[in-house]
Formats: sequence, structure tokens, C-alpha cells
Amino acid sequence: MRIPWSRGRGLTVGVAALLVLTVTAPAASAAPATVSPAPSAVPAGPTRVLTLITGDKVTVTGEDGAPAVLSVTDTHGRSGGAHVMSVGSDTYVYPDAAIPYLASGALDGRLFNVTELIEDGYDDARADELPLIVTYTDTAARSRGAKTPEGARRTRALSSIQGAAISAEHSRAADFWASLTGTGDTAAGGRAARSATSGGRLVGGIAKVWLDG
Repeated sequence: MRIPWSRGRGLTVGVAALLVLTVTAPAASAAPATVSPAPSAVPAGPTRVLTLITGDKVTVTGEDGAPAVLSVTDTHGRSGGAHVMSVGSDTYVYPDAAIPYLASGALDGRLFNVTELIEDGYDDARADELPLIVTYTDTAARSRGAKTPEGARRTRALSSIQGAAISAEHSRAADFWASLTGTGDTAAGGRAARSATSGGRLVGGIAKVWLDG
């Protein structure tokens, strides 16, 4: 386990640029991030599918260190609204549903670094779970009322940082996200139902979620 960190200034700049984009160009933020490069532009290498904590699935191709995003789909297999950004040599995919939580600081931006996640072997073919660290609000920590979100299991307590290490199942990512944010993803509501309703604050006594690794 490694205490959460950020990969230098590039990550901060990338998130800041994303937030500026979503504020200044709301129409663009709703556009599906489905990338369809010309056949000659598709990098050689395996095609991999990666499940993000929002439940969105990112399909990439190319070598692990330089993936090219082919598509982003939601939990129903539809084209998902997301931003694809390159920061240095890393590619980030930020689903629309995650943006309010990134803006509030409740989510670690590395959770959406598909380059790093694939390099670390967390794509769906090689891993069933994603290791995370959650930190709790003062109120939840004092009352011991913080619960592990659905779709995840606690692996150890981290009292030194008022948190815990957990593993979130890829197959239950939609349940995890709904439990974490207090939002849902239904056939009727779809992506709109997954929008933040709490100003980017997580629920269940959780203050922030980090990638553990």
C-alpha cells in the first residue's frame, strides 16, 4: 500500500484544464467520447477493456504505455459522455458523472489515468478488482458509522489516515458508484440519474477515494 499521491504537476494541470472546459463549454462536456480513428491510425497492440469506478467501460488499443482510446460506454453499453485528455505521456478518461467529484477534490484523478491503470494490470482481463483507499469524514470516524460501499470489500483499516483500504469489484462498479455517490443508474434514468446531486460530496461518511498503488 502506498499513501495517495499525485503524479506531479501534469495531473493537476490536466484536471484544472478539464474543469475549465466543462465550465466554459457545457455543450462539449455532454458529447460522447467515442473515438474512431482511421484504420491506419490505430496503434498496433492488444485491445483491452478497463472498467472505471463509475461503471463506464473504456476500450483501448496499443501497447500498455501508449494506449489509444477507441470507445467509452456506460453500464448499459451505450456511448458514454466523457472527456479524453493527454497529460504528458498519460491518457485520462473523465466520465461526465465524475467531474463534480473531481472538482470538489473527492476523487483522486489517478482513478481515471487509463495509461497507469493498464500498466498496473487493472484492465478487466487481468484483474477482477481495483484496490482503493477511502478516507472518512471526521463525523463518520468519530461515530464509527462509515460503511464499505456496495460492490467493495474492506481489506484493512488505516487508522493513521482515518481511512481504510478496500477492493472494488469490476463487475459491481455501477453498484459501487451508486453507493458512493447516492446516485443511481437505471434503465429509465440512464446517465442523467448518475449526475451528482450533492455538490460533489460523497455519501456514507466517505471524504475521498484514492487509487491504492
